[in-house]
Amino acid sequence: GKRAEEFIDYMPIVREYLKQAAIITNSTCALVQHIDDEWIYIEKEEPLIPFRVTINIGQRFKINSGATGKLFVAYMDYTMQQKIIEELGLKALTNKTITEKMEFEKELQKIRNQGYSISFEEHYEGIDGIAVPIFDRNGQVQMAITSILVHKSNAQEEYKDKAEKLKELARELSEKIFI
Repeated sequence: GKRAEEFIDYMPIVREYLKQAAIITNSTCALVQHIDDEWIYIEKEEPLIPFRVTINIGQRFKINSGATGKLFVAYMDYTMQQKIIEELGLKALTNKTITEKMEFEKELQKIRNQGYSISFEEHYEGIDGIAVPIFDRNGQVQMAITSILVHKSNAQEEYKDKAEKLKELARELSEKIFI
């Protein structure tokens, strides 16, 4: 009950930050939480543009899928990462999904180093993603902001710029709701 009460208290703040995220990325953005071996959309903001990706609150995905899943796994300790890889595997969801263990581990290290995750059609064809962590006061990832974008070729630099802006937004949000 106490956790639910805390969640309700900070949702108005989260909604304002999701609106800012949607403006920064010009895409659908969501607050995501890691639960067991899945991640779940718990709030969203969709931009007022003609073409956008629509998601459903409550929609769940395996923890090792897409930019969001990679982000959560990247911030787990090594033992937990290995457990996820062994138990869930690295199944190809598209022909761009990382399925080789060494390549996946290298990607996880890159994510931790840069502080965000980007995927290009790894989860769904035609869909790209950017995810940034929301940390609690102990430095643990509690949630993430994820941006779901219609795929664009040659968007690496554009997405890196958006990811850096989202990372700063998530840092501010972390401070407001957890510290």
